[in-house]
Amino acid sequence: QNLESARFKADRMRKTIKAALSEAGIGYSFDKLANEAKIAHFIPPFKYSSIERAIAFDKKIVISAFYTEGEKPSQISNYRQQQDLSKANIPQNYLKSFQKAHKILVPCQEYKDLMVKKGIPSEKIIILNPGVNNKIYRYLPETDMELTRRYYSLAPDTKLLLFFGNPKDKELMKRVIALANLRKDCKLIFLATNPHTLESFWVRIRRSFVKLPTNLILTTFKDINVYRSLLKNCRALIYMNSILID
Repeated sequence: QNLESARFKADRMRKTIKAALSEAGIGYSFDKLANEAKIAHFIPPFKYSSIERAIAFDKKIVISAFYTEGEKPSQISNYRQQQDLSKANIPQNYLKSFQKAHKILVPCQEYKDLMVKKGIPSEKIIILNPGVNNKIYRYLPETDMELTRRYYSLAPDTKLLLFFGNPKDKELMKRVIALANLRKDCKLIFLATNPHTLESFWVRIRRSFVKLPTNLILTTFKDINVYRSLLKNCRALIYMNSILID
């Protein structure tokens, strides 16, 4: 898995869904038009013509929307940039697709509000917060389980809390720092979601916050094996980002 891929999150989401279906014993196919498939699940980017074709084959349409807005190839709306519901747009290609869908999954209330404002019926939109299925990492060898402790020089009994986020989100950073100050019994690791902004990340943090808690580690995605080990070892994976920054 290439952590610097322009579509890492979209690809990772597809793999997570695949693993969850396998874990639940639900059959799936990469061919949305397969005879045995009753549901066609779409994740951006996709074309409206693909939706039409799936409907022509009598498939129920489910779309997972706005989960990968941080990646331009998968981005649906300018909501993140505008930070204003009244100025946000959704391209016609996606609006027509949403109208045809039987169910649409979105990560938070704000995106549901945006879709309703654009004329999508509220009853077909389901808020499903993003998460991670840790069961898919149960096959990690014990040596990989130790990667987190070795990589970050942690004691064996360290309670670990894991966060994802963008350092541009000052409100998020305030929440993370506040939690670190409240939970001195834990070590908090904050992973910046954009591996290309390491230098600006540190500069921005140091400008915004003069003193950081000693139990807070600020870093970026380094290695997929360390990432998997973090997910397996953390006591909690916490999503407390503001809506516009993934």
